Amino acid sequence: MNKNLLKIWYYTVIEKALLYGAGVWEGAFTKNQIDGLHSIQRIFLLKFTRAFRTSSTNVLNVLTGIPPLHIVAKAEFIKFRIWVNQSNEYNTTVDINLLDKYMPFKNIPSRQRLINLETFKCQMENSNSNGNIPNADYEVYTDGSRIENETGLAVCILKHETNIQNYLFKLNTFNSVFQAELAAIEFAVNWAVKEKEKVNIHADSLSSISAINSANTRSEFVNKVKSNIFKAENMGGLSWVNCGNSWKRIGRPTSQVGHNIRGHGPCPSYLHRFKFFDSPRCFCGMLGDADHYIFSCSLTIEFHLIKPADEHKKAWFNNLITNRQAVTKMEGAFRTSRNICDTLTQERDHY
Repeated sequence: MNKNLLKIWYYTVIEKALLYGAGVWEGAFTKNQIDGLHSIQRIFLLKFTRAFRTSSTNVLNVLTGIPPLHIVAKAEFIKFRIWVNQSNEYNTTVDINLLDKYMPFKNIPSRQRLINLETFKCQMENSNSNGNIPNADYEVYTDGSRIENETGLAVCILKHETNIQNYLFKLNTFNSVFQAELAAIEFAVNWAVKEKEKVNIHADSLSSISAINSANTRSEFVNKVKSNIFKAENMGGLSWVNCGNSWKRIGRPTSQVGHNIRGHGPCPSYLHRFKFFDSPRCFCGMLGDADHYIFSCSLTIEFHLIKPADEHKKAWFNNLITNRQAVTKMEGAFRTSRNICDTLTQERDHY
């Protein structure tokens, strides 16, 4: 049997079965129980490594990268204490007040546990339904991102393929991208309820839509979003769109501009973060981020825009994406940055 397949089977079946309820009973571990777990785990470690039977279990753990079961059980116990019990004993490691809260199943209204797909259409990746309602007044695109320990979200509202309103929000540093994506969807839903308009919401976060669709989530954050969606029944649709393709469907190039200006585009600094390039610098020697190509790079001088003050950047961006001339310049700047990245990629592959 393929050892990678066996490893997946181990993680998803064997380990889960052996450590069932570890969040409760791990605190009562004895040495005999630990030795028993080691003996069971050793059988699989030998299968993965095909090592001699005389090899020590600790060595097999290191070679396979699979931690001893009692350590995994300890991690499950700590997670249970923090997530479910909200225990303060681990506050020296993590401030539990900044984390999402566990919501007991009994505290979730039964009507809100599962979003009725007939009253609020929702599309999953492999669904036959497109998740849209045919008589929507607006198309709303949502996104969440995290750059250099800063998390934010954006919501763009369009009517008849014309961008009419944009909202940008900065979250706390401890918020995750997953939470930002959910918050963006929640904002779009609340906007529809407030304005009494029907909307189609398009999100590129499949995990967020899966969480909304799930009847078993215990996250207080997710259930708060679901409760607001429940209030918007018959007012909208929620569909998943492939990352980067959402705005292409309606022929608007400004989405890619927005994607790039948030630092997600084809820039050396962004690709350096993911180890595609050894250096984050442009050919000119400066840091190759989005601002560099828009405002100062000598290779994009014909596309430069006047740089706004930091405190005015949000308003500047809101005005920018409705200014066709400015958008055209930014598209030119990012075409250049893409060409630079393509050249750097070719040089990397050559060497």
